[in-house]
Amino acid sequence: MGTSASPQWAILAYLNHDDPTLPQLTEIGASPEIQLLIQTNRENTAERRVFRPPTEPQPEPATVPFTTTGDPIMLADFIAWALENTDAPRFALMCRAGKISGFD
Repeated sequence: MGTSASPQWAILAYLNHDDPTLPQLTEIGASPEIQLLIQTNRENTAERRVFRPPTEPQPEPATVPFTTTGDPIMLADFIAWALENTDAPRFALMCRAGKISGFD
């Protein structure tokens, strides 16, 4: 959790590794009001990152086993991880991972 006042929003971004918004999101990062939590999927792993305001220490990315972005269990696991890693009372989920089974 953050060392300063809690952010008001957490943006949870569940993305494919080649998503065109990824460079933009990582460049924007976080602010005192908004925290950014991202999962990007690689070939055999997924990387999870928490972006904190520039004045705070940035945690190292976490690597987790990966199945497919279309797996609803993988999405649920990401959401659970993200909510454990933010103090924000509000959140928005950005899901740009193709088709997720069961969400047709």
